[in-house]
Amino acid sequence: MINEHHFRYLKTARYSIFGIPKPGVKLWIVLHGYGQLASNFIKAFQTLDPDRNFVIAPEGLHRFYVDASHQKVGSTWMTKEDRATDISDYLEMLNDLYTIIQKKYRINFDSLHVVGFSQGTATASRWAIARPELIDTLTLCGGDFANEIDSEQIKKLSAQIKITLLNGKQDEIFNIKQQKKLVQKLRSISDRFTIISHEGAHRIPIHLIQDL
Repeated sequence: MINEHHFRYLKTARYSIFGIPKPGVKLWIVLHGYGQLASNFIKAFQTLDPDRNFVIAPEGLHRFYVDASHQKVGSTWMTKEDRATDISDYLEMLNDLYTIIQKKYRINFDSLHVVGFSQGTATASRWAIARPELIDTLTLCGGDFANEIDSEQIKKLSAQIKITLLNGKQDEIFNIKQQKKLVQKLRSISDRFTIISHEGAHRIPIHLIQDL
């Protein structure tokens, strides 16, 4: 008989940063989409003033080749395989990263802004549900809340932190139909959401980051 088991071991996670960590700056934790690397994803946030913002882009714990020639590498937060374990692992990683940043720089950040893009919206929303006391704003770009997060949880979260949706009218992945469904759901829950549509496709709208 075949049985499946789990065991824990030490794994090294990776993250990229942009900006100057000093007292009073805004802290951003930005979570990439499927098949991206943190070092590339964080470039979208270079429009922010580095003297006023400190951006951290953690990377998904699972890397893989995204092209047939095995030259380009991306990462993912999870797949459908052993889903619950991977979710638990990356939530623990995000908590550890936040603690490490606090200990490393020993400064008081003005606020914490969490941004999730594409697959990263599920990751960001799960972490926000788990640790709402840490977060001031949550922005979901090109994606939805994690499937298991119900309306009551979303309503409670919206009363604690500011939630913004950034939807692209030309988004081929998170399409208009999916966007409308999410907006209708949120409008039925609360009026505390900010919803912004832009003309772009499935990407971080760089021109809007400054307004967040």
